[in-house]
Amino acid sequence: MSGDPDDEANIATGLKVAAGVTLTLDLNDDGGTRAYLEFEDDVVIAGTVETANLPESPDKGSLYLYVDGHFTTTQGSMINTAGDDADSMGDSGGDAGAVEIYVWNYNGALLHGTIDASGGDGLGLGWGGHGGYVDVDAQTEYGGTLINTGTIDISGGNGAQGGWAGEIHLDSEWAVYNTGALYANGGTGSVGYGGWGGYGGLIHFEPDAGSLHNSGNLYCNGGNGDGYGGWAGLI
Repeated sequence: MSGDPDDEANIATGLKVAAGVTLTLDLNDDGGTRAYLEFEDDVVIAGTVETANLPESPDKGSLYLYVDGHFTTTQGSMINTAGDDADSMGDSGGDAGAVEIYVWNYNGALLHGTIDASGGDGLGLGWGGHGGYVDVDAQTEYGGTLINTGTIDISGGNGAQGGWAGEIHLDSEWAVYNTGALYANGGTGSVGYGGWGGYGGLIHFEPDAGSLHNSGNLYCNGGNGDGYGGWAGLI
């Protein structure tokens, strides 16, 4: 879109990414490390939303979405902040960017697609990249529900030393309902240690005032290593 971004006529109030379409977001915030977007209406992702890489780096930028309307990702969609795999011998894999989605409305968030915030694989003596931090938070004054049926992967990458997994937080003012597979595994260390299953290392559910239902598989394994295996994380 052209024109003055501060002119209200040029401000988008919602977002829809159609199936088969990839939207790559420039890093416009936090010192050029994060894509920050606010919408007062609905956001629907049926295609792919990804962030740009940090300058001259295999590391991915983070994504921050603040949504006043409904937030929905459909089956077959993807939010991608995964670190790149190394392409030269001896290089480390890229670290993943964080995914932070805050939804403020009556109905919360519906997640049916994939969120990939995993670390990239290293080559040779390169280390595996670290997984990212994923926080989806449905908070309203009157309560909101978070439903996830998709896959979330924040595992560390494989390498000479395995990358550490990140953290997953699924929070709501009311209920949290999860049937999707959540992965927070440490990467394999082919020469050194295996990666930890999380920095502190966790998969975290927090329904503030309502119920929690989970029938999805949850993985917080430490990675195998040539030296020591990595520690498992917490659920």
